[in-house]
Amino acid sequence: MPVSPITNLLEEALTLHRRGAVAEAAARYAEVLRADPANTDANFYLAMISCQHGRFDEGAALARKSLASDPRHGRAHVLLGRALNALGQQEEALASFERAIALAPDLAQAHGNRGDVLSDLGRNAEAVDSYDRALALAPDSVEDWFNRGVALSAVDRHMMPFQASIGPSRASLIMLKLICGEQSCLSSSVAPATRSKPSTK
Repeated sequence: MPVSPITNLLEEALTLHRRGAVAEAAARYAEVLRADPANTDANFYLAMISCQHGRFDEGAALARKSLASDPRHGRAHVLLGRALNALGQQEEALASFERAIALAPDLAQAHGNRGDVLSDLGRNAEAVDSYDRALALAPDSVEDWFNRGVALSAVDRHMMPFQASIGPSRASLIMLKLICGEQSCLSSSVAPATRSKPSTK
């Protein structure tokens, strides 16, 4: 069965993109979209390039087009969330990350990005939980280890007046339960931090 010209063009674009020839890849994606405006992959990867170059309005619009043709595209929900967060639309970004998690619970970048937004919103205990979920899936994420530490420090600062009122031992136990629920915290107490930030998180 012959391969369509659009499929060939998309494969060319993906190959160029993987090689780092971003401008040439973007031109191919745009060519695909001229022939097939609803193409899920071309819209998604062109949205990624737009966001990487700081064009977040354009990136959000393209991510939405990708989702219009494939609403279950978890990574497109993450990309839309990142664009919305960069545009200052944090609640909408949070909703995008949560949709991504509902569709793809094993998508570490969705949990990590959700943690970022929760931290920005001052919901630090929830942020720590999101980072723990991200790190369970991608334990080498330096960014998530660092951001988890920042959120955990914020939780600790907010607990200080409470600790003074009830005593440090009881406060420490309560804080562990708040952050870790019923799970052991031992595995999240040491940060290996060996990998650089993924470019498409």
